[in-house]
Amino acid sequence: MNRILLLVLLALSLVLFSSCESDPSDDDDSSDDDDSSDDDDSSDDNTEPPPDDSCGHRVDTGIVRFGFNVVLDTGGTTQPPQGRPLQEGWTLAESPAEIDDHNGREYAQIASYMMPIRDALICDIATLDEGDWLSLTQVLTLNDIKTEQDLSGPPPEQVYSTDGIYDLLKAGEDHHPMMKFLEEAELELKCIAFENVDFTNPEGDDHCAIHGLPVGQGLTLP
Repeated sequence: MNRILLLVLLALSLVLFSSCESDPSDDDDSSDDDDSSDDDDSSDDNTEPPPDDSCGHRVDTGIVRFGFNVVLDTGGTTQPPQGRPLQEGWTLAESPAEIDDHNGREYAQIASYMMPIRDALICDIATLDEGDWLSLTQVLTLNDIKTEQDLSGPPPEQVYSTDGIYDLLKAGEDHHPMMKFLEEAELELKCIAFENVDFTNPEGDDHCAIHGLPVGQGLTLP
């Protein structure tokens, strides 16, 4: 009888002891969770931040279609053809109807080329590849715009070529020539593309005539 009682007590003690022990698999799961958390944190640390799409014009190439685009200002108002340079925040949009006006069509087409060029220099110069830059500026090269460089005069009179302005900005040099390059390149495209427009500025200078540009001849496109 005592032997049976002893066996019963032993069995009960084993049951109690077993219930108090922690399950090793629980520790393993906890360890796995910790490792997973560490991996996630490490992955987050190595993730590059997304590009800042708030900078620039960011043309949607899928909507670019000659005769069916317009230039909008920051308030969403359609901008007419003009000598004034494109402004920050202006965008290219689709037109629900075909544009009949010659200069209106050309203005939007020039914007479709110049907006990405502006974005490249103003927003993306740090990551801009030379091959991509040459591709973006092909429209300038084909129309003999900004193909030669002349740095002989004082800074306000210096002229940078497409290659020269790229090298200058890549080296982290003065950004003042950048806006001069962009504004003149855009204006010279307009000189060639627009018809019956007087490009004389308030100071009485006609940039198109000074540089011997073939006004109204029509653009050569890539």
